[in-house]
Amino acid sequence: MKIIVTGGLGYIGSNVCLELLLKGHEICILDNLCNSSLIVLDNLKFLSQKNIEFFNCDVRNINDLYNVIDQFKPEGAYHFAGLKSVTDSLSNPLEYYDVNVTGTVNLLKALTRVNAKAVVFSSSATLYGQSASGVCFETDPTIPINPYGWTKLMSEQVLRDWVEADRSRRAICLRYFNPIGAHESGLLGEPVNGKQANLLPALIDVWLKRTGELAVFGGDYNTFDGTAERDYVHIYDIANGHVQVLEHICQMSSFETLNLGTGKSTTVLNLIREFERACGDEIPVNICDRRDGDSQSCYANVEKARQLIGFECRKTLYEACVDACNYATKNFDPQHDR
Repeated sequence: MKIIVTGGLGYIGSNVCLELLLKGHEICILDNLCNSSLIVLDNLKFLSQKNIEFFNCDVRNINDLYNVIDQFKPEGAYHFAGLKSVTDSLSNPLEYYDVNVTGTVNLLKALTRVNAKAVVFSSSATLYGQSASGVCFETDPTIPINPYGWTKLMSEQVLRDWVEADRSRRAICLRYFNPIGAHESGLLGEPVNGKQANLLPALIDVWLKRTGELAVFGGDYNTFDGTAERDYVHIYDIANGHVQVLEHICQMSSFETLNLGTGKSTTVLNLIREFERACGDEIPVNICDRRDGDSQSCYANVEKARQLIGFECRKTLYEACVDACNYATKNFDPQHDR
């Protein structure tokens, strides 16, 4: 297929792009480089041994989107472009609605012009909010507890309405849990330079002696060790799940939501222990107050993804930590924040 990929140089987008290229798909990447680099494009070309069309484009700029999509004429799109920090969304909600929701509307307008029929959307488990049991099913109520989660839920509704208007279209919303790790080459991964909001990059900050200790938000949750539970899934498995969607999309309903996770809960402290085993060092930890917008426990039921696309996780938590360490040592710049 000919596929447009928004945010294709980001952490998740770049790993998905590589798997698409290796499967023989033709892609065109759109990215405004606000949280990525052209080095990623070079690394994608090296790993895939293929030429890749790229446009520096912001999804909020409808005219730029029209120009690119009219020229490339994709059959479908993978939509990753968006802001993703829960904490930042609490401080800057309007920016999150502008980028994440308006960007989705603009993309669908552009795709409609060329009669592109399929969209795979980068959604999030944050839209489940505070699950009573901790395990999340696609049929559970969606009641986000932060603006970021609301932008994902609103974008899903936009996609649902888009396919309702033309039932020959397909929109598949993939609700990620907590992607971690990096490509085994060490060339594609989550940025390790600059401000870190996610747990594993923050661990790497401490490991590479950039910060004194790791702040863990909440040590009094009703969990095994008092820290929050999450579903940490290797980025390879997330990327592979996206390719599996494309292989089965014609057999799926017009609109679907699928969880992508391991189906297992892991506490923050347990991830820290696995990281220590992978890097060979001890990580100093400071247990802090709980953070606004965080839930106690959130992990996936992935039975629907197993049935519809054959999704199975192949990588372990330890492997994710090893790959993250490998990526960090190759890409960390000690002068970046000085």
